[in-house]
Amino acid sequence: MEPKMLNVAYSDISISEFRESFLLEKYDFEPTYQREYIWALEKKQYLMDSILKKFPLPPIFLKLKLDPDTGKSLYDVVDGKQRLNSIIEFIEDKFALPDNYSDGPFGDERLNGLKFSELVGELKDYKSEFWKYKLSVAYIDTDNRDVISGIFDRLNRNGEPLTFQELRNAKY
Repeated sequence: MEPKMLNVAYSDISISEFRESFLLEKYDFEPTYQREYIWALEKKQYLMDSILKKFPLPPIFLKLKLDPDTGKSLYDVVDGKQRLNSIIEFIEDKFALPDNYSDGPFGDERLNGLKFSELVGELKDYKSEFWKYKLSVAYIDTDNRDVISGIFDRLNRNGEPLTFQELRNAKY
């Protein structure tokens, strides 16, 4: 007897590929199980700091919805809504990099507090690298809404914010 398991395929897409699909309205950010929570500015800035410094991020989880009549593909965002929305907002200049972007071994004080559109001239390579940054994507292959809701629950239930001491230990 074959074991019953969830089928998940992993791949990478660049931020530029994500943006092109976003502009084609390929993503549903509001499936029924998705929460409304919006990240604070500091979290968005920290994410952009991580991307521009090429730190790895957890995967984005997507569920393919294929229209059998038209062949059009759409994706439910199961997990990663806040990260994807933050990327779009940064590209649209809705917030700037943190004022302390220069912190750490990969910091550059020239980027402190800059918006995406300000990455020009001698800083344009940062913009190019941003577009090329690879997002890890997990594609979930099931049409069972209970399974999708269960995945969302599993991905979000155990998320505990780190304490100040845990953050301090991780840094030093």
